[in-house]
Amino acid sequence: MKKIIAVFLMLLFSFQSTTKADDIRDFEIEGMSIGDSLLDYFTKEEISKNTNKETNTKNDHEFSAFFTDFPINLKTYEVYDYLRVEYLTNDKNFTIHGITGMKDYKRENIQECYDLQKKIEKEFDKQFSSFKKRKKSFPSMYDETGKSKITAIYYESKFGYAETSCYHFSNHVNYPSGIDISISSANLREWLINLRRDN
Repeated sequence: MKKIIAVFLMLLFSFQSTTKADDIRDFEIEGMSIGDSLLDYFTKEEISKNTNKETNTKNDHEFSAFFTDFPINLKTYEVYDYLRVEYLTNDKNFTIHGITGMKDYKRENIQECYDLQKKIEKEFDKQFSSFKKRKKSFPSMYDETGKSKITAIYYESKFGYAETSCYHFSNHVNYPSGIDISISSANLREWLINLRRDN
């Protein structure tokens, strides 16, 4: 049975099962899994309207990013404020390669994000015990002053990738602070790494 990655209200985090799994496709975010077709959840027209081919780079469009809230709010979730789903741009089946659940926090409540991240980390340590784990805190590239910080925990293996990150943006930056919880295929992860190297 697939596990559900979900940030519940009251800052609770739970899985449907505590069984360890090595394949990232065994997990779900809002009912979606890596390898599913986005067409099982949204129409072609909805996907087209809410897809941004230049989310990651303006030079390489191998993958595209679909958003559930922009420019049109297509669906409201109880757990996340919105989702980003990535797929191969030329894939007519819109096979899902990456899913990110995002929840915003007021800047003054950012400690709630860090507290939740610690709970998620404990669960991820159990679920992804065979994955390589890394923790990193660094300035956001969207803030030239260096005052906005990202605190990230990564889990990597040949089977896929998982991440939980808290974004704490300073008042002068026009981005919401919050938490991201992501799962992605090995192919998407490799593409993103190569993009950063090229930049």
